[in-house]
Amino acid sequence: MHKIIYVLRGLPGSGKTSLAETIKASAGGIMLSSDDYPERYLSDGRLNPRIAVPAAHEWFWRRLRELVLEGIQVIILHNVFHLGEHFLPIFALAKMRGYVVHTIHCEEFAHSSGEVARSTKAVPEELIQQWESEWESIVSIRKKQSFQAKALDELVQLGQEMGMY
Repeated sequence: MHKIIYVLRGLPGSGKTSLAETIKASAGGIMLSSDDYPERYLSDGRLNPRIAVPAAHEWFWRRLRELVLEGIQVIILHNVFHLGEHFLPIFALAKMRGYVVHTIHCEEFAHSSGEVARSTKAVPEELIQQWESEWESIVSIRKKQSFQAKALDELVQLGQEMGMY
C-alpha cells in the first residue's frame, strides 16, 4: 500500500474538515490543519487574538514533517492552501519519503439533507476575500510545478544535507 498525503484545499466553510473526517473514517490516518494549533480558538469558537497565524502555520509545517518522518501511512491535510508556494514543502517531503500526493479542491459540502455546511471558524470576511482574490488554480500550480522541479530537487538535496528529511 502506498503512503498517501491528501491535500484538501479550499476557502473557510468549503467542507475541508468534513471531507477530511470522511477520508479518515474510511482510510484511517491522521488529520492535520493549522486550526489544530493548541489554543488557536477560544471556548466560544472565536479566534484567539493572542495566537498569531504565523505561529500556527509554523506548528503545522513542523507537525507535518514529524508525521512524514514517522512514516504515517495516510496523512490528511486540510488548510486553505490558496497559493502554489504552499505545496512546495509538501511535495519535497513526499518525494523524499515516498508518498503519493492527492490534491482535492473543496468548494462546499452538502449534508444528505441538502443543507450546505458552512463553518468559517470566525475567520474575518476580509481575510477570506483576500485569499479568494489571491487564489491559484490547480492548473496554474501544476504549470508552476514544472518550472519548480529543479528548485524542488535542490530543496530536497539541501534538506538532506541539513538532516531535515
